[in-house]
Amino acid sequence: MDDAGAKLEARAQSIYHPVRGKDASQLTLAPFTQNSGHPRFGAYIFLHAQAQLGAPYIGKVLLLSPIVGEFENQDTQMNFIPPRANVLMELGQSGSYPTPKQCEIHTGSEDWQSNPDNVTKFGALVGINVTVVPDGGHNLPHSYVGAVLDNWLSDIT
Repeated sequence: MDDAGAKLEARAQSIYHPVRGKDASQLTLAPFTQNSGHPRFGAYIFLHAQAQLGAPYIGKVLLLSPIVGEFENQDTQMNFIPPRANVLMELGQSGSYPTPKQCEIHTGSEDWQSNPDNVTKFGALVGINVTVVPDGGHNLPHSYVGAVLDNWLSDIT
């Protein structure tokens, strides 16, 4: 863990996955997809990878309930601080984030993980259109996502 903070290194231990078993060493190498990791954290990794590339991604990008940094829920007293939690906002504030050419974000108004205030702020800073779905939680309604995908895919064909 070359660049990891002390807090992260102190928590480094085997990964547990309820389907695959107790130890990450038992896993084979596979691309990070919705089947091999949390899809919203996949968006977080994509956004960080985009920042590392330095040039805007030219393809279409659709992010559903993405994590853009630290979040917490006062009601459940749960929080999550991902690695490099402040980097995306800092890049946005400095005007140096390489925003993908065609990107849109959708998140729910009641989503405590993809906090709509944080996502909207990030979107405004980097020029990404953000839609906040009224009464939507972390798992957006299937009918809403279906309509978004139909529209998004119709632009491709």
